[in-house]
Amino acid sequence: MYHRVIPKKEVEYGVQEGMYVDPLSFDMHIEFLKRYFSIMPLSAINPDAKGSSIKSNNTPVCFLTFDDGWYDFFKYAFQILKAHRIPATVFLPTSFINTNDVFWTDRVANIYNQLTNIPHMKKNHGANNDPLAEKLESIDGAIQEKIETAISILKKLDYDRVLCTISRLEKRWEIEPITNKRSFLNWDEAREMANSGLVSFGSHTNNHRILTKLRDDEIHQELFHSKTKLIAEKTVNNEFIPFSYPNGDHDDRVVNIVKEAGYHLAVTTKKGWNTYDTPRFRLNRVSIHQDISDSREMFGCRITNLI
Repeated sequence: MYHRVIPKKEVEYGVQEGMYVDPLSFDMHIEFLKRYFSIMPLSAINPDAKGSSIKSNNTPVCFLTFDDGWYDFFKYAFQILKAHRIPATVFLPTSFINTNDVFWTDRVANIYNQLTNIPHMKKNHGANNDPLAEKLESIDGAIQEKIETAISILKKLDYDRVLCTISRLEKRWEIEPITNKRSFLNWDEAREMANSGLVSFGSHTNNHRILTKLRDDEIHQELFHSKTKLIAEKTVNNEFIPFSYPNGDHDDRVVNIVKEAGYHLAVTTKKGWNTYDTPRFRLNRVSIHQDISDSREMFGCRITNLI
């Protein structure tokens, strides 16, 4: 499980450590996996697809997945996949594709980045009447620690409450919005990659909402709108549309609705390998990011669950 592929020198301050790998590291990962694994498209484990099967020549099978549909996947990861002729699957939060919108987590990072330049916060702006906002303002530690802590606090809350709190902090501290560049893929890029035969796409919901916090009808809307958009933009084949749970959060209720929506399998963020007995809508993954995979030894230890 990957998210972003960005050169270290281009990583903006505030990008979470667990969100990216450097292109040189990713290329090394591919070389390593090609040596010890059979790398296959995710559709190989879809029993409903014609001709799909896993034939691994007695080597472990590996599937590469990327969450969120970041533009840097097209700019960096896709070039490496083409060079090696290796398949991968990208899960798209469809309402963000072809827009300049950003995730709320990036807005949080932007707030703390700009607050470092605002001395004596409380003295300058007076008391904060929102206990949650005040709690977020009082987080101690280095800036990256503040961002991680704030995100972990907010992830537990209702989505509207999260957005309201973020907006309140942005207004209170006169935070400049993120406007410098596009974060996500556009549909032309997605179609180009789909037509290459190397990259397949799946759903990561429509609005990247954590499904366990939603009502049944809201979950249905997230799944229906996302699937409909993927089909309309000609980035998926009806024979196989996989799904990725945002933040990995799922339960029996969510799993059943994903099945009812017509998806063919679903991946979680639960760390581990899969066997033929692993439920098809609760597939495990091994998350990969730069700080634990920048050498062959570290990467090998990570994928074999040693770290």
